[in-house]
Amino acid sequence: GGSGRRRLLLSPLFLSIPLPQQQDLPFKDPRGSPHLPPIKGDRRFPPVPRRCLRAPGSVRVPAESEGCRLCAVGWMLIGTKCYWISDGMNPWNKSREDCGNRGSALLVPWDQDELKPTRHFWIGLSVPVAGTGWAWENGSSLDQDRFQLGLDKRPGACGTLKGNGIYPQTCHTRLQWICQKESAGI
Repeated sequence: GGSGRRRLLLSPLFLSIPLPQQQDLPFKDPRGSPHLPPIKGDRRFPPVPRRCLRAPGSVRVPAESEGCRLCAVGWMLIGTKCYWISDGMNPWNKSREDCGNRGSALLVPWDQDELKPTRHFWIGLSVPVAGTGWAWENGSSLDQDRFQLGLDKRPGACGTLKGNGIYPQTCHTRLQWICQKESAGI
């Protein structure tokens, strides 16, 4: 239709899941393919059991032992995490507040290959006060072994993610942001 999104119809349940168009996705997975739910007949992914399709949202069956994983409608499931990408632009504090209102937090990537956005997005990294250095929203310090960065440590700087790099930006700059939370096991 004219909505700009394709729909996948899974029968006999007739569950309609909106699939983002490739150009709608601001990042690609570390393997380079866009994050799209598996399409019927795609042998790279196991079939989704009916029990995994009882609730709306992103559904995935990772490994046999993990069972089904679920994200709310509008969130994308990658691994065991759910990601929400803003359409609007906000300063870092408003972005953090928005993620909190969604029951999530600004993205704290595990490593530089977790997501590779094609433009700058706020993540949960900042220099909260002078002399403290870079810190993640969860209170942990930035691990320079995982992230090879040349970030300055001035207070009022916040981190953005673009490609496989993290960059400093003045926190009051208006950018899009990425929220993350754990997926639900069903």
